[in-house]
Amino acid sequence: MSECIKPLPYDFFEDGKIDPRAEVILNQVSEHCGIDYKPYRGSESTSSEASNNENPDGEDVDLLWKKIWLAVRFLSLHACWTDADDDTMIMQCRTQQTTANQLCGCTRKCCNCDDDHIVIPLEYAPLDDEPFVEGYITAVVAGQFVKQELTAEYLNDHLDPYTNKLYIMRDDFPDIFYWNHRCCCLCKRQFTITLKYNAGYESLPSGLLPLVCPILSKLDDAKISLSDCASAMTKTVGLLKRMKNGNIEREWSDKDNGASATDTLLTDIFDVALVAELQAISRCGEISVPGDVI
Repeated sequence: MSECIKPLPYDFFEDGKIDPRAEVILNQVSEHCGIDYKPYRGSESTSSEASNNENPDGEDVDLLWKKIWLAVRFLSLHACWTDADDDTMIMQCRTQQTTANQLCGCTRKCCNCDDDHIVIPLEYAPLDDEPFVEGYITAVVAGQFVKQELTAEYLNDHLDPYTNKLYIMRDDFPDIFYWNHRCCCLCKRQFTITLKYNAGYESLPSGLLPLVCPILSKLDDAKISLSDCASAMTKTVGLLKRMKNGNIEREWSDKDNGASATDTLLTDIFDVALVAELQAISRCGEISVPGDVI
């Protein structure tokens, strides 16, 4: 079974260890933006090269990482990669729920059988090599709540890696998908399929590195503390008043006073966050309602 990958940590030294993703991104950003940082001290490092950084006059590595995390979080918010307050576009465990409905209608005598599989397009990509952690199907059958496990092995075996679509075969779960082992009147049922799988980028996409440097500079010039900014950054509303993409204009609530405190911080970044590199990895225009039975 695949391990559920935790979100990218806000603390560089989490539980006395360094997350390999954080170390890679730290080195990416510091090299691209020309930032020197102090060597890692007193914590376990995953990279001997990083541990050999001998610049005692550089920036504190934990403080630098917190600013980088905020920049990654900010870009992830713009690209619609966030469902929880610590989500980013970096590889982590995602949860997706899909409602599957029968599309053909029943007749009084019987109904035509539907196709033998349910197709679920995965909402997140890129995926891990074996992305699925767990899954299950839930439904109400004859007045009883029924839960059917979908093993990670089954899910990984039925994923099309070229289209990122999952195929669940009805014959593999006859007790829950078939009424009295027949297709008839199956259309009266509705199923919820819950999936947990690892998806996201292994490191920060190189096209986004030029956006990180001005965000870090803006954080350095901010009139509010980094902790206040971190608190506001974990909100999914209030960061921007309005964003226009072509003819579509999105508007956020500004009722959250904590988030509104970052208005001056984000004003100059507004245009930067809409460049083509960010749009290329954005999920904002791709979110749809999956789960059609075909």
